[in-house]
Amino acid sequence: MLESLSTNILSSQLRTAISEGISSYYQREMNTLAYSERSVESADGPSKEKVQEIGG
Repeated sequence: MLESLSTNILSSQLRTAISEGISSYYQREMNTLAYSERSVESADGPSKEKVQEIGG
C-alpha cells in the first residue's frame, strides 16, 4: 500500500516536471525565433534608410 502510494506521488511529480520542462523549452524556442525575426527586421530597416541617405 505505502509503496504504491509513494510511486504514484513520484510519477505525478515526474509528469509535472516533464510537462513544465517541455513547455519552458518551447517557450525558449519561441522567444529565440521572435528575437531572430526582430534582429532581421532591425538589420533590414536601417540599411534601407542609409542607402537613401547616401543616395539622396
